[in-house]
Amino acid sequence: MVRKGRSFGEKVKRGPKAKSGIDMRKELVQRALSKDERERVVTVATSEEYVNKSPAAIVASQLDTGVFLCSERTIYRLLPTDEMVHERRSVAMHPVYSKPELMATGPRAV
Repeated sequence: MVRKGRSFGEKVKRGPKAKSGIDMRKELVQRALSKDERERVVTVATSEEYVNKSPAAIVASQLDTGVFLCSERTIYRLLPTDEMVHERRSVAMHPVYSKPELMATGPRAV
């Protein structure tokens, strides 16, 4: 029996290719920020100068001074761990809808 193709449910499993036997997960962990670097990013983001700015504005102003701490995405990833990022706009709270009740006081009054 000659198989013409794969069925719908079968997929070829392909993982990340390792470079010359190096485990990709270890390489990613080596590039992660150290605890001191993470603390430095959080202290800069919570400093008086940057406390009311977005992470994009923080990264831009740091780059203007010639300092690169981390990427904008990394700041967004670090701040929720300390519960420092929240919704800034007021979220609409819709009132509970009550169905109107029609009361007839006489014939054909509704």
